[in-house]
Amino acid sequence: MAYATRAYRAPVPDFPMVNVQANPAAPPGREGIILPVEDGRWIVTLSGTRGGEPTGDPEAFTDFALGLGDPVIGELIRDAEPLTGVVTNRSTAHRRRCFEKLRHWPDGFTVIGDAVAGCNPVYGHGITVARRAHSPCAPTRPGRASSGRAVPAAWDLAIGQDIRSDASVTGCGRAGPGR
Repeated sequence: MAYATRAYRAPVPDFPMVNVQANPAAPPGREGIILPVEDGRWIVTLSGTRGGEPTGDPEAFTDFALGLGDPVIGELIRDAEPLTGVVTNRSTAHRRRCFEKLRHWPDGFTVIGDAVAGCNPVYGHGITVARRAHSPCAPTRPGRASSGRAVPAAWDLAIGQDIRSDASVTGCGRAGPGR
Protein backbone atom coordinates (compact mmCIF):
# COMPACT_ATOMS: atom_id res chain seq x y z
CA MET A 1 0.00 0.00 0.00
CA ALA A 2 1.26 3.47 -0.84
CA TYR A 3 -0.21 6.81 0.11
CA ALA A 4 0.03 10.30 -1.38
CA THR A 5 -1.36 13.30 0.51
CA ARG A 6 -1.81 16.95 -0.38
CA ALA A 7 -3.58 19.90 1.24
CA TYR A 8 -5.96 22.13 -0.74
CA ARG A 9 -7.94 25.29 -0.16
CA ALA A 10 -11.50 23.97 0.01
CA PRO A 11 -13.41 25.48 -2.94
CA VAL A 12 -16.71 24.59 -1.28
CA PRO A 13 -17.24 25.74 2.33
CA ASP A 14 -18.61 23.25 4.87
CA PHE A 15 -18.30 20.36 2.44
CA PRO A 16 -18.58 16.86 4.01
CA MET A 17 -15.93 14.18 3.92
CA VAL A 18 -15.73 12.25 0.65
CA ASN A 19 -14.45 8.67 0.57
CA VAL A 20 -14.04 6.50 -2.52
CA GLN A 21 -13.23 2.91 -1.55
CA ALA A 22 -11.28 0.43 -3.62
CA ASN A 23 -13.20 -2.33 -5.36
CA PRO A 24 -11.73 -5.59 -4.04
CA ALA A 25 -12.96 -7.40 -7.17
CA ALA A 26 -10.95 -5.10 -9.46
CA PRO A 27 -7.27 -5.03 -8.44
CA PRO A 28 -5.13 -3.09 -8.02
CA GLY A 29 -6.93 -1.37 -5.18
CA ARG A 30 -7.10 2.41 -5.54
CA GLU A 31 -8.93 4.73 -3.19
CA GLY A 32 -9.10 8.30 -1.98
CA ILE A 33 -10.48 10.52 0.72
CA ILE A 34 -11.12 14.23 1.22
CA LEU A 35 -11.09 15.29 4.86
CA PRO A 36 -12.24 18.83 5.63
CA VAL A 37 -9.98 20.40 8.26
CA GLU A 38 -9.69 23.79 9.94
CA ASP A 39 -9.29 27.11 8.12
CA GLY A 40 -11.19 26.05 5.00
CA ARG A 41 -8.72 23.37 3.94
CA TRP A 42 -8.98 19.82 2.71
CA ILE A 43 -6.51 17.05 3.31
CA VAL A 44 -6.71 14.75 0.29
CA THR A 45 -5.15 11.31 0.53
CA LEU A 46 -4.96 8.86 -2.36
CA SER A 47 -3.77 5.30 -1.93
CA GLY A 48 -3.16 2.20 -3.96
CA THR A 49 -1.93 -1.34 -3.72
CA ARG A 50 0.93 -2.86 -5.71
CA GLY A 51 0.59 -1.89 -9.36
CA GLY A 52 -1.78 0.98 -8.59
CA GLU A 53 0.26 3.21 -6.29
CA PRO A 54 -0.02 7.01 -6.44
CA THR A 55 3.24 8.92 -6.94
CA GLY A 56 4.67 12.09 -5.47
CA ASP A 57 4.29 13.88 -8.81
CA PRO A 58 1.98 16.90 -8.29
CA GLU A 59 0.93 16.75 -11.97
CA ALA A 60 -0.25 13.14 -11.59
CA PHE A 61 -2.20 13.65 -8.35
CA THR A 62 -5.48 14.84 -9.90
CA ASP A 63 -5.27 12.31 -12.73
CA PHE A 64 -4.93 9.50 -10.18
CA ALA A 65 -8.00 10.83 -8.33
CA LEU A 66 -9.99 11.05 -11.56
CA GLY A 67 -9.10 7.40 -12.26
CA LEU A 68 -10.63 6.07 -9.03
CA GLY A 69 -13.76 3.92 -9.19
CA ASP A 70 -15.72 7.18 -8.95
CA PRO A 71 -14.05 10.38 -10.22
CA VAL A 72 -15.71 12.67 -7.63
CA ILE A 73 -12.48 13.41 -5.72
CA GLY A 74 -10.62 14.30 -8.91
CA GLU A 75 -13.50 16.49 -10.04
CA LEU A 76 -13.54 18.32 -6.69
CA ILE A 77 -9.79 19.00 -6.62
CA ARG A 78 -9.30 19.68 -10.33
CA ASP A 79 -9.84 23.44 -9.86
CA ALA A 80 -8.96 23.64 -6.15
CA GLU A 81 -5.86 25.55 -5.03
CA PRO A 82 -3.10 23.21 -3.82
CA LEU A 83 -1.53 24.48 -0.59
CA THR A 84 1.27 21.92 -0.33
CA GLY A 85 3.29 19.57 -2.44
CA VAL A 86 2.49 15.87 -2.49
CA VAL A 87 3.83 13.83 0.41
CA THR A 88 4.10 10.07 -0.03
CA ASN A 89 4.28 7.26 2.49
CA ARG A 90 5.03 3.60 1.97
CA SER A 91 5.54 2.68 5.62
CA THR A 92 2.54 0.42 5.92
CA ALA A 93 4.00 -2.68 7.50
CA HIS A 94 2.44 -3.93 10.72
CA ARG A 95 5.06 -4.31 13.45
CA ARG A 96 4.55 -5.50 16.99
CA ARG A 97 7.28 -5.99 19.54
CA CYS A 98 6.47 -7.89 22.73
CA PHE A 99 8.75 -6.14 25.18
CA GLU A 100 6.62 -7.47 28.04
CA LYS A 101 8.20 -10.88 27.35
CA LEU A 102 11.74 -9.69 28.10
CA ARG A 103 13.37 -11.70 30.88
CA HIS A 104 15.70 -8.88 31.92
CA TRP A 105 14.35 -5.35 31.59
CA PRO A 106 17.11 -2.75 31.29
CA ASP A 107 17.06 -0.05 33.99
CA GLY A 108 15.64 3.22 32.72
CA PHE A 109 14.21 1.62 29.56
CA THR A 110 10.74 2.81 28.58
CA VAL A 111 8.90 1.75 25.43
CA ILE A 112 6.10 3.86 23.98
CA GLY A 113 3.98 4.23 20.86
CA ASP A 114 5.16 2.76 17.58
CA ALA A 115 8.06 1.05 19.33
CA VAL A 116 5.45 -1.33 20.79
CA ALA A 117 3.10 -1.59 17.80
CA GLY A 118 2.79 0.16 14.47
CA CYS A 119 -0.03 -0.53 12.01
CA ASN A 120 -0.85 0.34 8.43
CA PRO A 121 -2.37 3.84 8.68
CA VAL A 122 -5.36 2.85 6.54
CA TYR A 123 -6.97 1.45 9.70
CA GLY A 124 -6.81 4.83 11.45
CA HIS A 125 -6.06 3.68 14.97
CA GLY A 126 -2.32 4.17 15.27
CA ILE A 127 -2.46 7.09 17.69
CA THR A 128 -4.99 5.24 19.84
CA VAL A 129 -2.73 2.20 20.01
CA ALA A 130 0.31 4.38 20.69
CA ARG A 131 -1.44 6.16 23.56
CA ARG A 132 -2.74 2.91 25.06
CA ALA A 133 0.63 1.20 24.66
CA HIS A 134 2.41 4.01 26.51
CA SER A 135 3.48 3.07 30.01
CA PRO A 136 5.23 6.17 31.34
CA CYS A 137 8.34 5.43 33.36
CA ALA A 138 7.11 1.86 34.03
CA PRO A 139 8.94 1.54 37.36
CA THR A 140 7.80 -2.04 37.99
CA ARG A 141 7.69 -5.19 35.91
CA PRO A 142 3.83 -5.28 35.97
CA GLY A 143 3.75 -1.69 34.67
CA ARG A 144 6.02 -2.64 31.79
CA ALA A 145 3.96 -5.70 30.96
CA SER A 146 0.76 -3.66 30.79
CA SER A 147 1.98 -1.89 27.66
CA GLY A 148 1.68 -5.17 25.78
CA ARG A 149 -1.86 -5.86 27.03
CA ALA A 150 -3.23 -2.64 25.49
CA VAL A 151 -2.35 -3.65 21.94
CA PRO A 152 -3.91 -7.05 21.03
CA ALA A 153 -7.46 -5.97 20.07
CA ALA A 154 -6.29 -3.14 17.81
CA TRP A 155 -3.53 -5.36 16.43
CA ASP A 156 -5.96 -8.15 15.54
CA LEU A 157 -8.31 -5.70 13.81
CA ALA A 158 -5.48 -4.21 11.76
CA ILE A 159 -3.86 -7.44 10.62
CA GLY A 160 -7.05 -9.44 10.19
CA GLN A 161 -7.46 -8.38 6.56
CA ASP A 162 -3.83 -7.76 5.63
CA ILE A 163 -2.59 -11.16 6.78
CA ARG A 164 -4.52 -12.69 3.85
CA SER A 165 -2.37 -10.79 1.39
CA ASP A 166 1.37 -10.49 1.05
CA ALA A 167 1.36 -7.48 3.39
CA SER A 168 4.21 -7.28 5.84
CA VAL A 169 2.98 -8.40 9.27
CA THR A 170 5.56 -9.14 11.96
CA GLY A 171 5.50 -9.76 15.65
CA CYS A 172 4.77 -11.85 18.74
CA GLY A 173 4.44 -15.34 17.35
CA ARG A 174 1.51 -15.07 14.94
CA ALA A 175 1.89 -16.97 11.72
CA GLY A 176 1.38 -15.21 8.43
CA PRO A 177 3.00 -13.63 5.40
CA GLY A 178 6.06 -11.49 6.04
CA ARG A 179 7.15 -13.45 9.14
